[in-house]
Amino acid sequence: MYMQAHTHRDTETPQVPPRIFYINLDKSTDRRAHMEMALLGFPGHVERVPAVSASEVNRPPFFNYMRVNGLDSHLRSKTKAVQAKTASCWLSHVLLWERLQSELEPQDTAFIMEDDVQFPENWTQALPETMRDAPDGWDALKVCGWGYYRQADVVDDNWAVPRWPFYENGRMLYAGSCGYIVSGSGLPRLLKRVLGQEIKDIDVAMMLPEEGTVATTGLAIYEQRPGRRLLWTGGFGSTIREWGEQYSDYDPFTTDTDKSGCSMNMGRVCRDESTDETLTGEGTARISIHSWNQCKLLCEEDPGCAAFEFKTSESRCEFHTSPTTKAVLIRKLPSDDADLDFTCCVKDCLSQHRLL
Repeated sequence: MYMQAHTHRDTETPQVPPRIFYINLDKSTDRRAHMEMALLGFPGHVERVPAVSASEVNRPPFFNYMRVNGLDSHLRSKTKAVQAKTASCWLSHVLLWERLQSELEPQDTAFIMEDDVQFPENWTQALPETMRDAPDGWDALKVCGWGYYRQADVVDDNWAVPRWPFYENGRMLYAGSCGYIVSGSGLPRLLKRVLGQEIKDIDVAMMLPEEGTVATTGLAIYEQRPGRRLLWTGGFGSTIREWGEQYSDYDPFTTDTDKSGCSMNMGRVCRDESTDETLTGEGTARISIHSWNQCKLLCEEDPGCAAFEFKTSESRCEFHTSPTTKAVLIRKLPSDDADLDFTCCVKDCLSQHRLL
């Protein structure tokens, strides 16, 4: 049974956001080039928004937010570098919201992105359908991210309400702030929600409380379910954490982990197709997609998937159903990851694998 959206779905032609704002650090010129190239075909306004850097968070005018809101208790337990980078990301989003609050009319919309967004082909053609399918009366729509959803949060086949906790039953839920659409009328409610908390990871701050609903909190925020997201993330490394560093609000991993975030005995397996024939012939190509992370999620949701391979050269997700697959998936990490064509992961490891 699905949760009820707080108003009826609008049947009129949806308004596609005419403006895109992407957040980008001055030093991240490779990411800027990626975004400029990817957004060349967007018919509306595209604007780069300089991100707040970690070195600026304790300077005016940014320090006022640090003083008033303070840092989340779990974030305070992290390194100074993670604290500053998390706060700088939080500030970059919040300051843009405050600016747009004065620029957007209530009926206006804007598309906000981070600079590691991955764009599937024809995403601009899919955008109107995303808007048409959105629950009526929305304030914010998360259309890019990673992680899973909670069945109790489901609104319909496409959308769920992102609620705390962020980590549950060995899985991360509703992670990422790489792409979302805001309405002019909803920005005050989004700001009230986030500014009413201590500074933490911005995606966690945007979520509703564990017992909260759209009706009780007044913030109508929805997130596309895995496999239905308009955009994906994972094209670049994290600008906040190094490998092995956890999200600020929990520390879910209790076993030794390698660079992939998987436990050492059930680790990530990379192989060069030309030298490792172990799994050849055991897979069945199911779907052609553009995201390794989406392939991972689809395997996790399919009870018949024992393991998966994502072939980057073909953007092909291949599931493995053989019960012996797990036994032969040993750790094999060649020195030059750039030459790898396949990335494999055991299904039992998927709930631990994270893209920070």
